[in-house]
Amino acid sequence: MTVPQSIVNNELERMFAQFESDVRGVGLKIEDYLKHIKKTPEDLVKEWKPDAEKRAKLNIILEEIAKTEKIEPEKDKVDDQVKHLTSHYKDIDEVRARLYSEHMLKIEKTIKFLEDQK
Repeated sequence: MTVPQSIVNNELERMFAQFESDVRGVGLKIEDYLKHIKKTPEDLVKEWKPDAEKRAKLNIILEEIAKTEKIEPEKDKVDDQVKHLTSHYKDIDEVRARLYSEHMLKIEKTIKFLEDQK
């Protein structure tokens, strides 16, 4: 399966955002952490690219299963997730938070659907 580079880039952005959140969560500055591990953001992106491609492919497959099976997240769960994100990340765009929440909850629900097929 060939994945458009734009989708891989989106996945890399997501991975880097999670990385930044994790590093900040333990009280470190990104710049200090990168200096400590002797890497640049570009080094990390290069290392992460194969995983980003795999994750992008998996997301495409899970989205297609969700579409075929008509799997959608519950509105109240999406609303709760958006509230959580906007309360923890003051600069987050609410529309992007909603899109992200809908996607992640749909993927979770699709994985649960697949697990229940055993």
